[in-house]
Amino acid sequence: KYKYNYYDQTVYIMINFLNLEEYMREIREAGFDIHSLLMWQKNNVTPSRWYMKNGEYVIFARKGSAKAIKKCGSKMIHQFDNPRPKIHETEKPVELMQMYIENSSNIGDVVLDPFMGGGSCPVACIRSNRHFIGSEIDKEHYTNIKKRIKKEEEDKQVAKKLFGLYVN
Repeated sequence: KYKYNYYDQTVYIMINFLNLEEYMREIREAGFDIHSLLMWQKNNVTPSRWYMKNGEYVIFARKGSAKAIKKCGSKMIHQFDNPRPKIHETEKPVELMQMYIENSSNIGDVVLDPFMGGGSCPVACIRSNRHFIGSEIDKEHYTNIKKRIKKEEEDKQVAKKLFGLYVN
């Protein structure tokens, strides 16, 4: 069922409370060990008649050997503003994705995002000098992601010319 998963890999899966238990079970069945349950605390939320959902769970799991994160001492709750305006309804902050990417990969590594949404992960990869593979089923979102990636790459080239920043 999961024969194409590679060993010694780390995954971060953003998930809501309603699907948390099922995903944790599936992750274990796929041969991953759950290392931690992290939380993205959204500093800005929209009021509702229920408890405001000001947090999103992040399952941090690995397959194969455990690897220490790069920034030892990182906490389990990560406070970042919810992006406004949103490009995608479930968009994540670039800074949050960048923190996870830099904590669990090296410069030049490949990062996979099978549900690109608003494109925060590829932008974080560009800023972190990682390679990126992603997919998005919605054509409109895909078009917006391509524009966002192009702008980020152009901005990085301008910064390199102006400030002599290192760019892969």
